Amino acid sequence: MTSAHFFSSFRRFSICAAAGVLIACGVAAIVPVALASPASSNAPLRVVMDDNYPPYVMRDANGEIEGLLIDEWRLWEKKTGIRVDITATDWEKAQ
Repeated sequence: MTSAHFFSSFRRFSICAAAGVLIACGVAAIVPVALASPASSNAPLRVVMDDNYPPYVMRDANGEIEGLLIDEWRLWEKKTGIRVDITATDWEKAQ
């Protein structure tokens, strides 16, 4: 084996090893967060939004919120089983 071949092989190995270490560090950082249990499984997700942004969210004749975002959050709630509390208000208050 020539020294040029040795160093070429060593460089390839070093790059692969460095990539492996980076991937392992990324996985090590993500896995604990993904496995962590929520503080309370019964706690609802709180969503705050503007109440006047048709067709995404608006109030009907009875003052109830409706629109595309409300439909999407209700579907998300149904699919995940996590309750969602939606507060729709004036945008300045929502922020």
